[in-house]
This record gives sequence, C-alpha cells and structure tokens, in this order.
Amino acid sequence: MRLPAFLRPVAGHLPLHSSTRSASRPMHVLGDSDEEDGAEDAYVRRERDEATIPLTSLDPDDPDSPSYPPSFSSNRISSRSSSPLSRLPTRRILAVLVVIVGLYKLARHAYVSDYGRLQSKLDEYSARYNPWHPRPIPIQWVDVEPVAPVKGRRYRAQREREDDRYWGWKALPYAQPPVGERRFRVALPLTEAKGDETREKVMDKWDEGCVRPRPREDRMDGEHEHFDGHEDCLKINVFSPVQRPNNTLLPVMLWIHGGGFVGGSSGEEKYNPRALMHRAIDMEQPFVFASINYRLGALGMTASPPEPGPPPVAPHIPLQAPTDLDLNVAFKDQLAALRWIHEHIEQFGGDKDKVVMVGHSAGAMSVGLHLLYSGNMGLFRGAFMLSGAPTSFPVPWPHDASARTLHPLPGPAQCPSPIQREHGPPRNDALLACLRKLPIEKLYQATRTLTDDSPSNAWFPYYPVLEGEWGTGEGMHDATRGSGGWLNVRPSERINRGDYNKVPVVLGSVLDEATRFVHPDIGDGVEEFLEVVKDVFDFTYGAVEDILEPILDWYPADPSFGSPFQTGNETFGLSRTYKRLSAFLGDILFQAPRRHLLRETPKDFGEDSWNYLYLEPREGAPPRLGVQHGADLPAWFGNPEGDDEPMVQLSWEMTGYLINFVNRLNPNGAGLPRWPQYGMDRLTLQFARSNTTIVSDSERLETLRFLNINNPIFAR
Repeated sequence: MRLPAFLRPVAGHLPLHSSTRSASRPMHVLGDSDEEDGAEDAYVRRERDEATIPLTSLDPDDPDSPSYPPSFSSNRISSRSSSPLSRLPTRRILAVLVVIVGLYKLARHAYVSDYGRLQSKLDEYSARYNPWHPRPIPIQWVDVEPVAPVKGRRYRAQREREDDRYWGWKALPYAQPPVGERRFRVALPLTEAKGDETREKVMDKWDEGCVRPRPREDRMDGEHEHFDGHEDCLKINVFSPVQRPNNTLLPVMLWIHGGGFVGGSSGEEKYNPRALMHRAIDMEQPFVFASINYRLGALGMTASPPEPGPPPVAPHIPLQAPTDLDLNVAFKDQLAALRWIHEHIEQFGGDKDKVVMVGHSAGAMSVGLHLLYSGNMGLFRGAFMLSGAPTSFPVPWPHDASARTLHPLPGPAQCPSPIQREHGPPRNDALLACLRKLPIEKLYQATRTLTDDSPSNAWFPYYPVLEGEWGTGEGMHDATRGSGGWLNVRPSERINRGDYNKVPVVLGSVLDEATRFVHPDIGDGVEEFLEVVKDVFDFTYGAVEDILEPILDWYPADPSFGSPFQTGNETFGLSRTYKRLSAFLGDILFQAPRRHLLRETPKDFGEDSWNYLYLEPREGAPPRLGVQHGADLPAWFGNPEGDDEPMVQLSWEMTGYLINFVNRLNPNGAGLPRWPQYGMDRLTLQFARSNTTIVSDSERLETLRFLNINNPIFAR
C-alpha cells in the first residue's frame, strides 16, 4: 500500500526513542499481506525481546548499554498507518474547515442586516399558516387615572391634543427650590404638602427651564445679553399612555437634554415625545416618558476646593468635601430626579425597576457619568447615549475648576476676590457668600464673561469636577482613602477598574461631531489650532504640550484628513485649520470617548453593548457642517426633517430601536434590520437613507487609540 505523502518518513529523521543499536536495523514497511498479522507479531516479538533485558543493564551513562525500552503507546504511534484515521486526508479537512469558517464570517458581515427582516417574515408566515404557532396572550387595556398623588399633593394630567393617546403631567417639582442659601447647594428632597399645597393642580404648562443664555436670533455664538428660565426650575415632566396593557406597570425612559451644561431645557419642542409615544403604543410596547430640568452654568457647575490637608499631602488633593458649596450639583439634581422616579413613578403607571436613561450631548455625558457613579444605587437598568460618553469632557480638580469659572467673577459681580492661603489654593467663602446674595439678573450678567463665547471654538467653560477619594470617618477628616465624593476618581480610571454596575448600553455618534463648535472665521496656521487646544485643556496643558507633536502628526493640515469627513480637499472657502480642528475636537470629545467605553466594557467585563453611526446631514445646513452634532435628534424622536419616504422609513426604524431598548434592553425587534452587538468585531449599525447596514467601527483606529491611551494626560 502506498502511504499518503504526509505519513511517509522524512529522510534523516529518526524516531524519538531511536538509538545507535536500533538505527542499525533495516526499516520494515508493512505490506498489504502482513498489515494486520505481521504488525501483531512485531509487537509480540518486540515485547518479548525487551522483557529479556535486565533492568540493571540500563545504565544511561554506559555507551554500550541497551536503550531504554520504548513504551507501548509509542509503538502504536510508530505503526499508526494501521489505524483507519490515518487514511483521512487531514490537511484537506483542515483546509475545508478554514473555508467554512471564512464563509460563515463573510455571510455574517454581508447578510446580518437582513436577518431581522427575514426572521420577521418567517414569524409572520408561521403565525398565518402554522396551526401550532404560539398565540400571543390577548391584551386587556386598562384606563390610567389622570390624577397622581405625590407627597400629599394631587396633580391632574392633560392631553395637549384631542387625538393624543397619553396623559401629560408637566413641570412637577422633584426637589425643593434651590434658592437663597441653597444656591450652589445640593437640592433638598420634597417634604409632605401642607395647607394650599394639598389642593389639586392641573399640570398642563411647561416650565421655563433653568437659567441659561437666550439664543441669539442669528443662532450664532457671541454676546447673549438676555437669559431665559429661573432658579426654581427643578421640574420633571411625565407622559403616560391613557391605557395600560393588562394593568401592568410600564418601563420608564428618562430623557436628559444637552446643551454643554450651559443651555437647553426639557420643554424645547424638539424633545416633545408625541411621535415617540404614539409609535410605542402602535408597537404594543408602551412606556412612560419622563424629562427633567437641571441647573446649568454657574448655578449648577461652580466649584471651590476644600480646606487643604496638612503637608506632605499635596494641597490640591481633597481630604474632605468643601464647606462653602457642593460640587457637581447639576448631576446631583439629575440624581434627585432619579430618586423621585424610584419613589413616585408607580403613581403614573411606571415601573421603578425598569428605568432606562437616555441623553444627548451633555445629557449623554450625564448618562455616562451616572453609569459609572450612580449605577450601584439600583435606580436604572440601561443607558442610551447619543453623541456623548463619560470621558467626553476633562475632569479638573476643584482648585483648577474654580480658577477657570469662579475666580474671573469678582470684577463683573463686584464681589470680594479669593483670599490666598499660606498653603494650598485660595479661599472662596467670601466670594461665594457675595454671589449667593446677588439677584439672578446681576449674577447672570457677571457670568456672561464665561458663557458669551460658548461653544465657539469648543469653549465649554464648565466641566464635571473631581471630588476625590477622601476618608469616610467622622467628619470625613481621617485622610484615608475611602469612597469620598460622588465623582471620586476620573472616569477613564473608573472604566479601567471596572468598578461600576454593568448594564446594557447603546452609544453612537454622527459623522462630524465638532464642525458646529469651530468658528468658521478661524485663521490658518498651527498657532490657531494650538490656541483652541489650550482653551479646552488649560488646566492640564503643561502635560498636553508633551504630546503636541504626535497630535499634529495624527491631525495634519491636509484638508482630505479633516472634518467634515469624506469631502476630500474641499475647504468650503475656509482656512485649512477649520477642518483640521473639527477632526481633532470631534475625536477627542466624542469619538474616542465613545470607543473607549465600548472597547473597555465588552472586552473586559462582558456587558451587552450596541453602537451606531449616523450619516444624514440636516436639511438646509451649510455644507461645511457635514453631518453635524445633533443631526440625528429629530429622527430619534420620530420627527425626521426630510419628508421623503426613505427618511421617514429611517426614522421609523430608529424609533423602533429606541422603544425596543427601553422595553427589553435590546434594540432588535420585528421588522427591523438586525443590530448586532459591538463586541470584538466592532460591529456598528450605520444609519442612512435606504442604506441601514452593518459596518466596522475601524475609522482612524490608531489615532483614537493614541487619544485614549493618553486619557490621564487629558485629565478625563
């Protein structure tokens, strides 16, 4: 019998147990006649010969000593040609397996987008023609009472339109007014109503929102002389279907608006949930929609450092909470709203254990920070982040934040200047006491020095503040590492530690996140580029300077590398710095933070996660903006800007994904293209007219990796 080529002995190679004595013997290859009997006799002869060798003669140091007897298993290996498996073409089998795996991967990438539609059609066919197809339980719709009690108060809902299929309670207070001495302080919870507060109130008007610059008529950056809103703004809006299925409590979606922590309000028309609510009811997946106002600008993000610890403790490292104000009160307003929902949402038909947080821009950053720092409180079970992530903004120490946003105010506000200490950062108690007493009109005019240019050239004056890991003993002065404040370590470190509650997440972005944050009149040259980088990272710029050279290499002046992407060498009549800076800011503030959370969490900790990319520009927007920040918002709320059928269909799909996630913590559902999880393949759902498809999130892979590796330098 002719042996297969891969089983033939190779010339010059001896068996592992060969010796001088055995090598001198001629090799016997079994023929067809002796393949079975001859092999058996050979084993018997060899066993008999080896058994006659005295054990004392097996001296490994004696060259004349016979070799150690090979084991019986080695003899079987040497005669493997007698095994039926030896006749299998092993290499061909391996090659076929490689081809099969390759075809599977190709099919998974090529046809994954049609899987959802195919499955939906199969289910529909089965339900129509298969008598054994499981039948859904009939839904019994139960009317929802339009009056809800909260802390002794009675609130009556209204419907904005006669054809609305949901109740709306607008501007419900979720905390005590943060006014007077409570300015710059964490808001206190509501108390039981007394007297006139117990009377029933009709909640049919939107709240004015929190104090913020009034948008200019030309919608451009610049001076904002007037403001909108008021201080007593901690209000929540609740919308619930007029009927509930089978008298069950419904999932809850909490919406957090964006605005760079300077602007925005839950009452803006673009956040009206009408289309989203009706779409959910049509899908027979109704939910309760809630949206909130939270303090903005100086009222919500002012910072001051605590008393420094004794040497040798670094003076900027907090060992306790500050006493002259509370840090991060904007986020703690949001946390108060979450606690209000947990306590009262059942009165509105919502399930307190099925809350999903959804936000855009600064709202998405807020959702991401609550994912890291509030997730262990049991207040929500999922997070949906549109154009924002927990590491989007730098996170300065309190003394750096106060130098950025508090120390410029004494002149405009006519208040005392900070008092320098012998050791550590200045004291701000007299300055803050003065600012508390100012009428809101005067306080707003003083803070305009910070907000008039926001967000021109990405000037966002207010960032989340690092509260520190200080002790947990009495008075919190024990100087040991403890849980400390709410935002106790920087977000990138918290993500790397994996020290937070893991819940399903959806993240995504538009193609050109930063084009609307770069002024079109910015000049040309490296100096203009670096000036903006210094403004964004002023308190850590000394460290950023060390990596400026690779930053400039990763973001060259060549317009073909700039944003708006996919526009080649086109500059739209602007300087080359515009596209160069737009690319860098879009990556450092949005794309790299998004990918950092997605890459760290599924790879290391196994959360369910999905990613999307939106490619449709806004109707009528200047070409220089590309697919700008916020272009996807109308479609998510079911109000697409384009009225053509492909755009309406795209919005229909996007609202379906959002509603599915709120209800089931999975965006996939009947009639929708399948949205695969992100995972190690970086699979991403790309939204575009007539082209919702699966792509890989691999654009600028090494560039974004460089930015994320240097998160500590960027202080985030």
